[in-house]
Amino acid sequence: MLRYELSPAALAELQEAADFLEDQSFELGDSLLDEVERVMQLLCRQPGMGSPVHMPGIPAGIRKMNLQRFRYSIVYRVQTDVVQVLAVAHSSRRPTYWAERI
Repeated sequence: MLRYELSPAALAELQEAADFLEDQSFELGDSLLDEVERVMQLLCRQPGMGSPVHMPGIPAGIRKMNLQRFRYSIVYRVQTDVVQVLAVAHSSRRPTYWAERI
């Protein structure tokens, strides 16, 4: 099984999202963190599950997995033995704002 790592920018996005949701409703931030962990464990077992991102300027190998309960996606790539998370992207942001991180 692969392991995963979040880039510093992705980790900051996740924390910001969890804090925002926690302010909206008690324990909602923890629910987001739990959902991200569930998806990451799934991707470590089956990294090809996410959808390939086919957009101008985005290299091959970048994939996206939508969260079930939240309007966020995990943007990632597989590097040898690690699922590298590039972004925890909200669905209402610009579609490829995270491309500069590649």
